[in-house]
Amino acid sequence: MVAIADTETVQNHGERIAALENNQQHLATKADLANLQATLTWRLIIAVSIATAILGFLIQTQ
Repeated sequence: MVAIADTETVQNHGERIAALENNQQHLATKADLANLQATLTWRLIIAVSIATAILGFLIQTQ
């Protein structure tokens, strides 16, 4: 009886792990997060550069 219960427990855990892996397919990976961070960093650099250029132009024209 013990061996049968252990086999059923292992099979049950295997099914639960498979279900969890299938449910996590839509989550971001480390590579996705790294790409997002790089993209946002460049956007921030560009936005600050544009703001600095506009501010410099406004100060010079006054």
